[in-house]
Amino acid sequence: MEKVLKLKELKRTGWLVRNIKDAESVASHSFNVALLCVLFAEDENLDVRKCIELALLHDLHEAECGDLISKEYCLQGLDAREKLKRELEAAESMLAAFPEKKEKLAKLSEELFEMKTKEAIFVKDMDILETCLQALYYVKHGKLANASDFFSNAEAKLSTATAKRLFKEMKACLANF
Repeated sequence: MEKVLKLKELKRTGWLVRNIKDAESVASHSFNVALLCVLFAEDENLDVRKCIELALLHDLHEAECGDLISKEYCLQGLDAREKLKRELEAAESMLAAFPEKKEKLAKLSEELFEMKTKEAIFVKDMDILETCLQALYYVKHGKLANASDFFSNAEAKLSTATAKRLFKEMKACLANF
């Protein structure tokens, strides 16, 4: 469990490369993704509990490998294949820390990495939306000059109707900044 607690202190790399002081932690991000699932998973007729579980686990591997970002988001980032390879290795290592729950956690982890279910796809959408929400928060509080790069990349990646609706609402908020 000690490794997992590192997520409370591990700052999200995307904010660090943008010089955000007091950047959001991975644990805070995961909590907010889970909260979005509580609020909106029913809108897609999904298993809310499963969405929450997936949301809380979606970045667990980062306690082992750190918050890796791909080149598409940052010059210091990794090739997408190398990023995935490191994340999968870290996920396997993290699962070993919970031998009594390894089978369940492995199934959920596989579901996330392979986007096997509607719940996993929804959680990925909420992951993207949470990042946009955090960008809006930073703009509003003067920590980030502009959030448009987050929004321009996000829209095409969203799959669910609920996420697309929420994104439109957030995009309208962006116009006010």
